[in-house]
Amino acid sequence: MKKRKITFKILKSYQKISIHLLTTFFFIKWATKIFKENNSVMPKWTIEEAREHYNINGWGAGYFDINSKGNIVVRSNRKSQHDIDLKELVDDIQAKGYSLPVLIRFSDILKASIANLASSFSKAIREYEYNGQYHGVYPIKVNQQRQVVEEIVKFGQP
Repeated sequence: MKKRKITFKILKSYQKISIHLLTTFFFIKWATKIFKENNSVMPKWTIEEAREHYNINGWGAGYFDINSKGNIVVRSNRKSQHDIDLKELVDDIQAKGYSLPVLIRFSDILKASIANLASSFSKAIREYEYNGQYHGVYPIKVNQQRQVVEEIVKFGQP
């Protein structure tokens, strides 16, 4: 019974990150559109207030943050000093003639998440002295896109 609870808890935490990222991204796109349409001045607030308001520390897992311009940035790994400004990336994509929405995948984050998931199961197996075998199962209903499934299979290899 404990194994099921651990599995559910870990999978649920990764779903929350995905949902929060999409929600935040679409909110920012909506707010930017409203701001441009109304041409009004938005109230000033600090980066720390933005981090707190959007709960970046709660869902960003060290990969996402807000930069000095107030834009969401992503890092390929938690220790990286180099980040990608998502607003600038979206502006570049639009400047090249592509229309939104677009799907942007960060395979390094996916790889790290799979490694973290496997590590969490290994730790739980040792801690609870589980004698059975562990077989990671990916719920295809979550993301059926071939590239994602292939990356999960590749990164999940022993």
